[in-house]
Amino acid sequence: MITFITIDDNDDGYTDADDRERYQVVEPGKICTIDEFQCVSGECINRNAYCDGKPDCPDGSDEVHCHPTTQEQTSKPVT
Repeated sequence: MITFITIDDNDDGYTDADDRERYQVVEPGKICTIDEFQCVSGECINRNAYCDGKPDCPDGSDEVHCHPTTQEQTSKPVT
């Protein structure tokens, strides 16, 4: 059995009418270990790669629901 999932194109957290009709095939029956994150497309990646600021899943799902990182200020503010 092959499973199709719809992709949330506008990153609002919902797959709805605003999203284009785009699908990905999910590999059925694949189970990741406790040290892995399962990508939406079915692949398993190292859990340390989840929300690390660079997409490691082929579909980028490991970075989709991550909070933006805070960057340190490198220059003095103008007063």
